[in-house]
Amino acid sequence: MVAEMCFREFAETMSHEWVKNTASVPEQIDQSTSRKFMSRDINSGHWVLKRMQKRRHIRFSTVLYTDKPSTYEPVELGDSTTQTSFFSLPTEKRKQLYRSYMELICYVPWCNSPEESFLDEEQRKTLDDALLDPEKDQRYSLRRLEMFWEDYMRRFREGQVAPVGSQWRRDNQYSQSMFLMNHHNVDIRQRRLENEGTLSAWYEADDEVKDTGIDLQYNIQDEVDSAEYPSALNFLPPDTFREVLEQKPPEPSEVAVGFPMRVDYQRMEELVKVDKGKLFLAQPPPCSVADDAMTDVQKWAVKLGRDMKQPILYLCGKAGTGKTQVALKICELFAGRVQAAAVTGKAAALLGAPTVHGMFNWGTYDRATGTEATQMPRFTDSIMLVSNCPRS
Repeated sequence: MVAEMCFREFAETMSHEWVKNTASVPEQIDQSTSRKFMSRDINSGHWVLKRMQKRRHIRFSTVLYTDKPSTYEPVELGDSTTQTSFFSLPTEKRKQLYRSYMELICYVPWCNSPEESFLDEEQRKTLDDALLDPEKDQRYSLRRLEMFWEDYMRRFREGQVAPVGSQWRRDNQYSQSMFLMNHHNVDIRQRRLENEGTLSAWYEADDEVKDTGIDLQYNIQDEVDSAEYPSALNFLPPDTFREVLEQKPPEPSEVAVGFPMRVDYQRMEELVKVDKGKLFLAQPPPCSVADDAMTDVQKWAVKLGRDMKQPILYLCGKAGTGKTQVALKICELFAGRVQAAAVTGKAAALLGAPTVHGMFNWGTYDRATGTEATQMPRFTDSIMLVSNCPRS
């Protein structure tokens, strides 16, 4: 059964393990080097083959997403005007040669080596001669791959390549679909770049307007057509982000503010001092930007946070605009009275603080009761600084 399997059938249905019968001792190659090698022969162990209960799928290399090998045009050797090395060929032709080789290796049973199974003795002698095959010692040889391609074409003409209903045929259909899709994507991208980010829409003319000289070609225009590269906005409905952009701020009744004198807050603080792995009080580092070095907008934001006239201060901006430094400056103004927090662990590390979920003990599992603690302690008279909180 194993002898009749192709390589892909064996790789997806069989598992193999080398079991040692005797202890193998590394042998030194020679006296001039310290390198050693471990020999593996039939006397030191044996292979144990097992058939897997469930077939596993092995993803093929993307290099097989190319045109059919049957359309490859062989190189005319001896012609001075023709490139005769493998890497001198165009990329598509190299992929076609490699695909024909891979199809033979993976879908046709062979023994000992592919050369012994697919090439005759005269061809193998040609490949061993460096004068006849200049790429003999290289990983890819044009002469060698074209010999495999000739055997592939012989089987192709006899109808042995990708027979109907075989895994070979299904894989070839998938590879051909991926090849056509990649070409389509490249063509679409090229057309957009040549036409300043727009795509031309063509409409089939009706019988009434044929031969009337009316041009029915129209350009699709939208807000992002001027971009050099297409983005996800080109393919989303126009009102996708309307709900996000037009959302209203939370009502004061929906916001809970911390108050350290509450009993439940003190209980949590005592829990921190016992178990260091739980909630911890924030220790924000000093702000690295001096007051005079801040921009007017940053000074205005610090002033709003210091005056406490606004119950909620929502500070937003792009990366690198100084949101964290403004938060650290507010922490300095209320040293000892601020419990800072952040939504993500990375942002919380900048403040030396816990996350929002850790601060309110959200999502913790109580083993004693078997329930999840989701109740948030309500605080009413102190400052809680939530940094880098995205709008959602």
